[in-house]
Amino acid sequence: MTLRHGIHEIWLVLLLLLGAAAFSSARAGVRVLHQEPAHYPGIARVARLEGRVEVSVVVATTGNVTSVRVINASHPFFRQPAKLAAWLSRFSPAVLNGVAVVDSVHLSFEFSNDPDEIALGTIWERDSREQEIDLVRDQV
Repeated sequence: MTLRHGIHEIWLVLLLLLGAAAFSSARAGVRVLHQEPAHYPGIARVARLEGRVEVSVVVATTGNVTSVRVINASHPFFRQPAKLAAWLSRFSPAVLNGVAVVDSVHLSFEFSNDPDEIALGTIWERDSREQEIDLVRDQV
């Protein structure tokens, strides 16, 4: 075995060890502690719209939300309620080797026209919106 061949073997072993250490690092992603339900917009209910919004949420090392970005929305009416619900949700930060790190997580919000899936406050809001729209129609 030549000295040059031996050095290559040593470098190969070092690279393998470093790579194994990088892959064995303890990592836990962002955990969702509470996903706030999205408020169903009254105007969307009157139009009988249903849909889904997917958002990306950046979570700080403290677990606080630092930004929310809509990835996909089936209708523009659902974008803001989904973003607000994401801001109001609670998270545990991602952890890498025992240290909290900034990371992101994706959330999905479903908007259904089924009254059984809607909070009571939303139903009341819907009723008042329907009355407002009926008033506008009567005036036209």
